[in-house]
Amino acid sequence: MDGILTDRRPKCLALRCFACPEVGFNLDEWVLELARSDKIHIYTLFVSADGNFRLQRKRKNDDPNDKALNEGNAYFVDDSKFLEYLSGSGGKDVTSLCSKLKAVRQQERSKFKDAVISGVIGVQCARHGMYLPQAMVDLTKGESFIKTDYALFTGLGVEGLRQERIVISYDIWCQYHKKLKGRLEQKFPQFLPLLERRCITGAVPKMHINGHKADCQIENSFIYEPHSGMTCGEGIESAWSEQNHAAAFTKEQNPGHRHDTLDDFNGYWNWMKLQRLSPFLKQQRRKWGKIYATRLASFQRSSATISSDLLHEWQSMTYPTCSKSCLYELQGSMPSREKAYATLLEKEQKSSDSGLTDLIQRGLELEQLQQCLVRATESNIDEERALLLDMLHNWRLSHQEIFPLIPLSINEDAPERTHLFLPSSFPLEDRKSPLLKKAAKAELLLRRGHAYDLLQDIRDSIHEYYYFVTEKGLNPNSQSLATRNQQPLRDLVSSQEVLINQYMHCFETLQRLGITEDDELNPLSKDQLWGKNVFLPHQLGDSTKEFPWFWFVGRSDRYTRDAWLVELERVRWFRERAAVERLQEELEILEEEFRRVHRSFTRMNEVWTILATHSKSAGLSAYAPRQAHTHAPSAKEAWSNWKEA
Repeated sequence: MDGILTDRRPKCLALRCFACPEVGFNLDEWVLELARSDKIHIYTLFVSADGNFRLQRKRKNDDPNDKALNEGNAYFVDDSKFLEYLSGSGGKDVTSLCSKLKAVRQQERSKFKDAVISGVIGVQCARHGMYLPQAMVDLTKGESFIKTDYALFTGLGVEGLRQERIVISYDIWCQYHKKLKGRLEQKFPQFLPLLERRCITGAVPKMHINGHKADCQIENSFIYEPHSGMTCGEGIESAWSEQNHAAAFTKEQNPGHRHDTLDDFNGYWNWMKLQRLSPFLKQQRRKWGKIYATRLASFQRSSATISSDLLHEWQSMTYPTCSKSCLYELQGSMPSREKAYATLLEKEQKSSDSGLTDLIQRGLELEQLQQCLVRATESNIDEERALLLDMLHNWRLSHQEIFPLIPLSINEDAPERTHLFLPSSFPLEDRKSPLLKKAAKAELLLRRGHAYDLLQDIRDSIHEYYYFVTEKGLNPNSQSLATRNQQPLRDLVSSQEVLINQYMHCFETLQRLGITEDDELNPLSKDQLWGKNVFLPHQLGDSTKEFPWFWFVGRSDRYTRDAWLVELERVRWFRERAAVERLQEELEILEEEFRRVHRSFTRMNEVWTILATHSKSAGLSAYAPRQAHTHAPSAKEAWSNWKEA
């Protein structure tokens, strides 16, 4: 096969993703040369790197001669080459305050006392969840950038050098990329031209981004990254959850046996993903197509109500001419929980209260999960409870470490009823110890930021409500439209009630914590949920209306009340434009992925047919036609799903 697929690395045993671009296999080089710069996303390779600290290997007597049969040609790298690479790599990764995720502080935690291998770093294609070849390495203490480099760029291999653009999804991308150029110069100079031409970029996965600082959530988010479609970057987490089932016995195995076992798992995982690839793309095309039509209509409707001069000014503001923070962030002093979290972390570094801020932040997240679980349906409540229980047990360890005298008993049957013993749960007279006072202050700042986040969600929900009401009103005789809008409207009203309850719980807790009377936060009721309908033209009397107080919270002194409303609308408009652009990109990417999948199956059918015809081996002559017959129907299925999508 190496003699036919000459653009691939030799002796590779890994199964590739057929939807991702691979020059010389499912994509011609001349196509890239003619590609328009505004359509570069359809030829972009999206990859996801992540560490899994469940796949350990215990410190025990083992066979030093036990070697992997795959010899680094499948999914794990060659051990001897990896050790040689590490021996010549010096320096220490800089720990960042940006992320509160485990990966950032993994270097500081001695969690792997009895493990000679503390876990792995793996790389998948970010859009389809298939492991890259030779892109998994062992960890000895924790996640480190030089090991991620090796997994990533060995996985990309010679094929990666021919890519037009590579986007890396990594939960600590904000820190990982800062010194990437220097590391590439030393160890992977062949990839340096791609980085210098900005052909290698990255972002933080959409779930993990919530654990980063506010400015990082703007600068490193897939949502605001042009030419990224609706790529989520979290797919590798689902692969880890499946692979963790093997952790119980692979941690007992010898080194080579463990690598071969996990290689087999990865190969089977990729094969199952490949079999379901075209139906998956069909499902995605239909889902995002419907959402795109709705969001585009909403965006066009709201844009039509904006003055032509203002709209022209906004349309001329694009990235990278304008920074992402300028486009997508309110230019005022709007607090948020993530801003409060970052401020508290910076102060904590100068004191001896390490871990206190993170404990309170995680406690507030657990409280939110408990509230969600109360509203959960019977169909998924068991799964949600299992997740909450796992998080509660981990949190209790940190809680007992900082507050050893405060007992924390977990309700195993109903974890949503577990009392978290946050500082706000104690009366003021009981919060006299210095540590509990600091914890209460941290909770106050974090909850106050969360209150502002909830008010922003409420403002967004009001805009969404007005869109549905306006759309329904514009077509009063359309029964189908009225019926279609009934359920979304009911869902919106229900979600608004949930947001009000969450805000009032937060506000009442702030009062117990001692929020000042002159604070701009106030109680909120359902009859206050109104504002300007941006989907209708300006009407007589609009400028004299006194809008509810929450439209003006966080307003900078340099804004008048009217100017602040315009600023709120500007940010909403830019964020909505970004969402529409990402959705349009997604549909274009999916169209090209369908074409690549069909071409890949067809190509592999041709390859196996050639091998069957020219092979002098009886075994290969019998095996190759079966493989060719396997790929031919898959090519037809891909074509059929493409047309049906």
